[in-house]
Order: sequence, then structure tokens, then C-alpha cells
Amino acid sequence: MTTVMVATYFQVTAEAVRQLTTRHREELEVNGMTVLRGADLREFESDNMSLSLASYPQARRSLTIYSRLAVLTSALLLRDSDIARRLRPLLDTQGDREPIVSSYVMTR
Repeated sequence: MTTVMVATYFQVTAEAVRQLTTRHREELEVNGMTVLRGADLREFESDNMSLSLASYPQARRSLTIYSRLAVLTSALLLRDSDIARRLRPLLDTQGDREPIVSSYVMTR
């Protein structure tokens, strides 16, 4: 997912996700967030352009993409999202009940 996709999913602004990324970059990168630049960005856009002919990609220097784990981490960190608020109890590993998220996600 891209920054805009994460923002849309959590019903917040792209700027809110960018600020979250700035404040928690290290944690999000450990959990799979990546900034694509140069050849990696061109390859990503080329692959995705072939899947969606709806629009021509805009010129840009970089693109931030989020793995599933980075999106779940964002849910734990976003304060002003009702969607994230509803997801947090399902991701809780401190409570006394078993979290719904798989053990694979918890150990990464």
C-alpha cells in the first residue's frame, strides 16, 4: 500500500500518515515500510502501470510503500482514526486474551 492508500483505509489525511511516518520511521521500516527511489521506483511503477491503465504515473522522486505489518503498526500508532481505534483491541498483545493477529506478525 502507498501512503495515500493507508490514509484512505484509515480515513485520515495523507499528511497525517506522512507525519506518523516521520515520527516513527525506524519502527515502520523494521516492520516493512520502504521508500522506493530510482530503478526500484521505475520498476514498481512499470509493474503497476501494466496492471492499471487508468492513469499515467506522475513524475516523482520517491514513493513510500507499506507492508501488511507496517499497516498494522500504523493502526497502533494513529490516534485520530476510528478504523485504527477499532483494530487496536484485535492487535493487543498485552491483554489477557489471545490476539487475533497471527504469531507470525507478532514475532516479526
